[in-house]
Amino acid sequence: MLVKARQRHGYDLIVHVGLARYLENKQREEIRAYLLRERFIELSDGTVSNLCDRFLTYVEALHLARAPQLAASIHEQGGYPLHLDATNDRGKGGLFVCMDGFREWVLVSGRIPSEHEDHMRPMVERTAELFGDPLATVRDLGGAMARAV
Repeated sequence: MLVKARQRHGYDLIVHVGLARYLENKQREEIRAYLLRERFIELSDGTVSNLCDRFLTYVEALHLARAPQLAASIHEQGGYPLHLDATNDRGKGGLFVCMDGFREWVLVSGRIPSEHEDHMRPMVERTAELFGDPLATVRDLGGAMARAV
């Protein structure tokens, strides 16, 4: 049960690699060196990257599965202000984040090709769909984001 059917790596390894990467800010080479030195597990850089991606996919699935419980908790405590932030890497796309401003919980996030309203609006709507209407909306002064809310 630790290894998904037709997969080579167990959930325990996926979690270990994901936590090392995203909570401990370790680079792929540091993760590879640790696993080889301490666990006698040899992985390529690409495999570490793939395991990191799988970790994020599983965390997202868990987050979405628990959205009703998170929403109930938010509303029991009086609601949430929706904080919106987008990053953009010089025309190469970026990341858009919808956060509960009281708890600093990321509610919905995703990659966006640009800060155009058409890319951000669906995530704002998805946030409201999953967690209810916010008490207020807080955003930076970006023009496209101002139109998305």
